[in-house]
Formats: sequence, C-alpha cells, structure tokens
Amino acid sequence: MTILRQQLLGALRASLQADAQLTARVAIGESVLDALDEAAGSTLVIHRGGELPRRTNMGVTDRFCEVLATVIVRAPAPDVEADRILEIAHPIIVALDLPGLISIEESVDGGADPPMFGESNSNLCLCTTHYVMHYRTSGDSLGGKLTDG
Repeated sequence: MTILRQQLLGALRASLQADAQLTARVAIGESVLDALDEAAGSTLVIHRGGELPRRTNMGVTDRFCEVLATVIVRAPAPDVEADRILEIAHPIIVALDLPGLISIEESVDGGADPPMFGESNSNLCLCTTHYVMHYRTSGDSLGGKLTDG
C-alpha cells in the first residue's frame, strides 16, 4: 500500500499535467535533483516538506503535510517566468478535490521563498511556494486509498 500523502501528491501532479496551458510552459516532475540535472527547459516539481500529525480522540490522525511547488527555470528572466508558471499552477493546486483530502491551501507560515539563482548561470532560477495539505488517516497507519468508501 502506498502512503496516502504520496497518492495525493501523485494525483496533484496528474491534475497539473492535465492542464495544457501549464504543460506548454513547463514539465511536471517529482524530483528537484532530477530537474536540476536537466540540461534545458523548465520543470515544476511537486514534492513534500515536513508533516505534523495530530491524533484525534476518534481513532484517526489529521495530518498537515507541507507541499512544495518548486519551479526550476532556465530563461533570460527566470524569476519572471517562474512567477508566470506559478500563476497558472496555483489555482489548480488549491482546487484539488479528492477523497481523503480535507484541504490544500497556501501556507501562511511558509508562503513563497525568494528566488535562488544559479551561481554560474544567471538564467537558472529556483522558486518555491509552500502549501499545506490537510488529510486524514487511521490512527495506526500512514496509508489509505483515494476512494469515497
């Protein structure tokens, strides 16, 4: 069984991949390291940060997982292009609606990191926006299924 947060992240990547306007500008990935190894092009990487579990008295655990949307851009004005990509991706991310997912919203604490530029390549930029995904598992498991039942 796959950990529920990984199923949710995979579904989010699939939602982003299904948007033609977004994929005309950027590839969708799951590894920042792989995206940085690419020779050219831009990638929107959806990956996880930390997670805070809160056990409830109902035998379930509410989980608050940080979702990171990191854009790696190679362009003459890479920070501007990263913002254009995030402008398209943001409404798709916050509109995600799946069984098991309670909410996903931009992090009030994390927000967006400042752009990081390549040391030897000013056309390379990495920009990350932080989101919080609230989902629920049984008290004794990280797993679950994306089903209504």
